[in-house]
Amino acid sequence: MIYHIIKKLCLKLTVIFLRLLSPNLVGRIMASYVPLHISSDGPSNVTVLAISAAACVKDLRELSNIKNIKLIYFDQYWISIMFFVYFSDKVTLLNHFYGIDSQILRELESNVKSFVECFDVFVQAISKRYGKINWLQVASFNQGSTYILTEYAHKNNIKIVYFYYEHYTIPFRKNSCKNLFEEYRSKAPNGILLVWHESMKKTLLNAGFAKEEKIVVSGPPRFNRWNYLLSNQHTKKYITLLSFPGNDYWAPFTYNDILFAFRAMSHKYINYNFVIKCKDGWHISQTQQILSNDVGNITLTVDMDMIDLLSQSKVIIGFNSLSFLEALLAQAHLILPYWGDSKHDPYLLQVDPQDPETQEIIDIAGSREHFAELLEQRITAEDYQGDMKKRIEYLNKYIYFDENNKSVDIFEKVFLGTYEQS
Repeated sequence: MIYHIIKKLCLKLTVIFLRLLSPNLVGRIMASYVPLHISSDGPSNVTVLAISAAACVKDLRELSNIKNIKLIYFDQYWISIMFFVYFSDKVTLLNHFYGIDSQILRELESNVKSFVECFDVFVQAISKRYGKINWLQVASFNQGSTYILTEYAHKNNIKIVYFYYEHYTIPFRKNSCKNLFEEYRSKAPNGILLVWHESMKKTLLNAGFAKEEKIVVSGPPRFNRWNYLLSNQHTKKYITLLSFPGNDYWAPFTYNDILFAFRAMSHKYINYNFVIKCKDGWHISQTQQILSNDVGNITLTVDMDMIDLLSQSKVIIGFNSLSFLEALLAQAHLILPYWGDSKHDPYLLQVDPQDPETQEIIDIAGSREHFAELLEQRITAEDYQGDMKKRIEYLNKYIYFDENNKSVDIFEKVFLGTYEQS
């Protein structure tokens, strides 16, 4: 708590100080202090400058392994500081954009000009150190900030690509997203849009947001490591629960039931590491609170690498999360709750537990007692030996994944200008 208060205070003081300076000087200061992650200092055909969001850091790490691309990326926190300097009273507009129009931008013309000047100085300083920037990669394509960055890129003859890190797989969420794009009828900025799945492409096309040739179904680059892991077995030492506390997942009481059974099993099967993979610190605190701070032999973690964890898990439990869909790539027993407040209409569920195709590859627990029985059965059973081809086909209903046309390869073709729509 104290750390966050101090951090916010430092941010406010920094912004107040920077407002006293010219955009040129602010850009030079930012270029001196912003930490950059560089994929390679060796020869490369194309240099990409990427603005990283927390949700896409893992994607950028995979993209940094492309040999023909020099990837330079930095945290969007630093862009936020620039926005606070020049758009202090319009931060919400810039961070949550659905339907910004040219009139609003015209009203902010002087602010836009100052930001573009500052960002240009920042980018030019990076170019002097690492060579000409060919592409700018942004972590969204529907925010006001994206439009201003696009304006900068076009003025400086830099191509721009948007990787939309959000992806909706629950029908209710997908429909809400579709309604927003259709209601506001906004137009995409002039660049290449990369999305997780064909369903998102259809949403954008039906809303008239972008032309088909501007939308590329790439899937998430973070899945690239699975291409190796699928053909290499790993020792199964974890029993994993993907956290889903609170109302955001629509099953808080089911989560409570699962926690108590999970803790009991952690005492009984001490040869395995019982892990709860939490999304953030709030998930950890909520989980601890439910268990009255008695977590037993369970490890609660935010930082453990997701792919390392899933690939070495014998059993994985999850509900309404992208991570549970990713777990389809792990050669592990999967358990999905379907009782109490987790027993919703399919409209509110990521996968339909009553679908025979789901039941073929995922264990469906119909009660807290059934869950405990299933969990113990799978812990004591042999490692999962099911049909991984069926799981990959099932995953592709929600997220694009193709071992023969990898996401990182699609990104590389886009950057090199060799990508062709199928």
